[in-house]
Amino acid sequence: MTIRIIMKLMICICWLSFYFQGYCQFVRYQTFDEYKMEGITNKRIRRPCVFIKWESDTIFVIKSNDKDNVIKYINCGSYWHAVIQIKEPCSCMGMDKRICEKFIYNDTVVEYEYILKPNNKRSAQTIAVNTKDKCLFLSLKSNEIDNKIAPFDEIMEIINKYKNNSYSYPPMCPPEIFEKQIEKNIFSVYLIKEGERKLIKSRKINHLGEFNNRGSLVWW
Repeated sequence: MTIRIIMKLMICICWLSFYFQGYCQFVRYQTFDEYKMEGITNKRIRRPCVFIKWESDTIFVIKSNDKDNVIKYINCGSYWHAVIQIKEPCSCMGMDKRICEKFIYNDTVVEYEYILKPNNKRSAQTIAVNTKDKCLFLSLKSNEIDNKIAPFDEIMEIINKYKNNSYSYPPMCPPEIFEKQIEKNIFSVYLIKEGERKLIKSRKINHLGEFNNRGSLVWW
């Protein structure tokens, strides 16, 4: 009983600290559903959780286990847009940065990921088209995206070319299709190839669920 009381007090102290640091306009939820762009709550919210604030055309989301980073989703009319710098587990990137731009529309999360060089050039560009249960993964050629400021239209053109069987992909990097599956607290990713289903990765997830990913979902 004493341990439970101490844990509840610690949670209250953390929440009060968060509140008085200027986050009083944020509302606490269990997690954030990017597909629906809405907070998901439970009768009992467990940590890690999220804090969400809505403004006229912007949604701010903070994970309780990553309070130094605020994810900012901007309403661009036909889609929502967010830019996230992915934290690497080691310092092997040097001055390079791994960036993930998210474009969200119609229950779909498109992730445009690339390595940003100090001279602002981009390499290792990929597109992941995520729905709740599937993911299409495309590797891009180095010069495939011209509009670096607003690449959404070019990205959609590439996706539509793939759907129409007219996409010319790099010879060594054909498109890949994955299935995603969550059973209780286990998240699994399967590669679908030539009618067969092969498990690629399976891992335990926390109370944030799928929202706890570090970029393209297939690389959990």
